[in-house]
Amino acid sequence: MRAIHIILTLISGIVIGVLNQRIGILIQALDSILFILILQIGIEVGLKYKDIMRSIKKLKNQLHLPIITIISSIIAGIISSKILNIDTRIVLAISLGMGWYSFTGAYLTLKLNPYYGAIAFASNMLREAATIIITPILPRKFKKAGVIIGGATTMDTTLPIIVKEFGEEEMILALYHGLIITLIIPIILSTII
Repeated sequence: MRAIHIILTLISGIVIGVLNQRIGILIQALDSILFILILQIGIEVGLKYKDIMRSIKKLKNQLHLPIITIISSIIAGIISSKILNIDTRIVLAISLGMGWYSFTGAYLTLKLNPYYGAIAFASNMLREAATIIITPILPRKFKKAGVIIGGATTMDTTLPIIVKEFGEEEMILALYHGLIITLIIPIILSTII
């Protein structure tokens, strides 16, 4: 069933893109819809202010999650490097992309070569896909694992899944985790490469 949704979304995007090339008004309509959605989110945040503040207070006990994500990515990279007999530096750069496939793939393409850029893109995209697939089947007591698996994606693409499966109280944690990981990835990759 999810495959049908993905295919329909892809087809809709193609149709909208073609229509936008022919009719420039579509961009203005999409901008208006985006502003309405932002307004709706602002209203919802305002209505749930107390819950959000409670989640922020709980966040103090979870500040270590990005560190666990980085350490587990390093361990996975070292193990993969030994198994595949590939330069550890390259495999670490790929594994420390932590789900940010668009940046990691492009960065390694520029700094190393297109081959490693493509591998980085694919493996980090698979990390995002794994988060989407694994998070719904994780027991609620392992909700932190769902955030750790997501890496940088927890503040954007996998955020709705985390909130749906683990509740809105995990939204702030997922946003914090994704933001910290996203800020750290360029520093880590430039250091490794």
